[in-house]
Amino acid sequence: MRSSILFLGLALLCLALPAIAVFGAASATNKVYLPLVACPGCPAPTSPGDPQPDPDAYEAEAIRLINEIRAAVGCPAAVVHPVLMQATEDWSTYMSLTSEYRHAPPDFYSEEPYFYNQAIFVENIGSGGHPELAVQGWLLSPPHRQNMEYCIKPGQEGYDPNITYDIGIGFAANYWTLVIGVRR
Repeated sequence: MRSSILFLGLALLCLALPAIAVFGAASATNKVYLPLVACPGCPAPTSPGDPQPDPDAYEAEAIRLINEIRAAVGCPAAVVHPVLMQATEDWSTYMSLTSEYRHAPPDFYSEEPYFYNQAIFVENIGSGGHPELAVQGWLLSPPHRQNMEYCIKPGQEGYDPNITYDIGIGFAANYWTLVIGVRR
């Protein structure tokens, strides 16, 4: 331990020599700022850093942004569907735990434990922190944008004013999963 302290002192002195040569010896009026040096066995410095994101708040904000985009192109707002919310949260968690950035398997949403058996649904995945960044990334990609803006409008084949567009969005450790389903 004594040799580590001696080594640390010599290292600090060597780092300070150029500053002393330029600014003169340290005194009450001259301050010498030394760079930080690693200290084996010393506790790591702590910093408050960024607060951890609240997944529920992030998901709610993403849904709000997506519904604004949908409204701008004449689509009805997508309605939060609890099963899709759980499924997308679970898929985002899976991606974060395995570092596998990929779409869910084809029957992920329709089989146990989710059983979402609607005929049409679209899925986007993404990475990144804040909901605005995820949604903006999808907007800049034509196929992902098309998924967010998906609806059958009046005058189009298959239009039915009773169709409900379900949404599920999950966020976990910077992984996003978005699903929009069509319920007739």
